[in-house]
Amino acid sequence: MRSTSPTKPVFLLVAALLAAATAVTAQDSPPVTTCDLRNGRAWTTWSQSTKFVYLAGIADAMVREEAQSGTRSVLRDYFAANATYAEVASGIDKIYEDSANATLPIIDALSAFCQRANGMPPAKLEDEMARVRRQWRERGCGK
Repeated sequence: MRSTSPTKPVFLLVAALLAAATAVTAQDSPPVTTCDLRNGRAWTTWSQSTKFVYLAGIADAMVREEAQSGTRSVLRDYFAANATYAEVASGIDKIYEDSANATLPIIDALSAFCQRANGMPPAKLEDEMARVRRQWRERGCGK
């Protein structure tokens, strides 16, 4: 005999409402990518270990590229000599403290950290970051 319990219809209704609420929340949330590249909005939600894994992935890609090509990887320009993942992550955190940088792709924030660590004067670094933000906006990204 079939049960006339309202449990299944109620469960389906609750599931549908949760799905709708999630969809509305996702639409209201600012994008975590800029032209398909993870940006500061993504970075600031990540745990320290996730940030380290992201940075390790970039470092691994650099090492692999150099091993395969036998030449220096352009990705090497994105790492400051002798900086630990903790120092790099902290430096990127500082870059994203400025809300103007929220849409800046993480790879560009990593480059900015490296430039700062390698002694670029603060005013020149800010000019460079403004130029990069402008480039993304001109491409229709970075909103």
